[in-house]
Amino acid sequence: MSTIGIPRALFYYYNGDKYVRFWQQVGFDVIVSPPTNRKIMEQGLKLSNTEFCVPVKVLCGHVWYLRDKVDYIFIPRILGGELHGRRRYGCPKFMGLPELVKNTVPDLPPIIAVDVELDPRKLRRAFITTCKAMGVSKSRVVNALNILLEDEPNPTPRVEGNLILGVVGHPYLLYDEFLSLNLLGKLSNMGVTYVTSADIDHTILDTYIKQDYDVYWLYEREMIGAANYFATNRKFSGIIYCVSFGCGPSSVVSEFMQRIIAKRIPLLMLVLDEHTTEIGLLTRIEAFCDMLKWK
Repeated sequence: MSTIGIPRALFYYYNGDKYVRFWQQVGFDVIVSPPTNRKIMEQGLKLSNTEFCVPVKVLCGHVWYLRDKVDYIFIPRILGGELHGRRRYGCPKFMGLPELVKNTVPDLPPIIAVDVELDPRKLRRAFITTCKAMGVSKSRVVNALNILLEDEPNPTPRVEGNLILGVVGHPYLLYDEFLSLNLLGKLSNMGVTYVTSADIDHTILDTYIKQDYDVYWLYEREMIGAANYFATNRKFSGIIYCVSFGCGPSSVVSEFMQRIIAKRIPLLMLVLDEHTTEIGLLTRIEAFCDMLKWK
């Protein structure tokens, strides 16, 4: 039985579990790379162009880890689609990810590059075509596609605590403990209650996305909605906004955060890259939380 490798980076933090279940359902063994560690990070830095943002560098490290352990590596090309009457896009790194990896990491097995669109019909067609080329019957793929298409709404988080923060950022930054230097764990250890932008249901986010800032990027528009949600809800004392250095779409959101959100609620912006230190991060979040408590 052939084995498919899935790197634990970028897209994995959006639909990783679904992708694992899908490929298992159609008859493949699946290996997911381990959580990011120093060796994976250093290998990604060694292979990558200096212009890449650190999450892409980390992805290259995860692909390097998998390259001699699997028969294929799955890297979807997230294109976007129509949403609320406008064309939305994945960021450039998601749209060109298979080609970027192929030209960065040497000696790779074949890459499974599936065009992922919001339109369920296009998504079905893309996976059926790809799997057919791999010798998987259409009926088997159709049955497994329900895994990818199932909607899993997030319940509205109920928060209690003396200090409650909203944490805004891409899941691949917030939930990769090595990349974020365990930011969420540090907040918990400090007794802070937090809700991340990924915890809020998409339908709720849509109501908090302002028309003037309804950007074309899929994931950035959700962060704008989350920031508005946190700034409107009186339970939240402040917002921590995490962004990776060199991220083009996030630079637009950063302007929104500083010009609009920071006027309504205290805001701490953390820029993360391979040079960020744990002591520096801890000092900044402790100072921010102390300021909010004094206020």
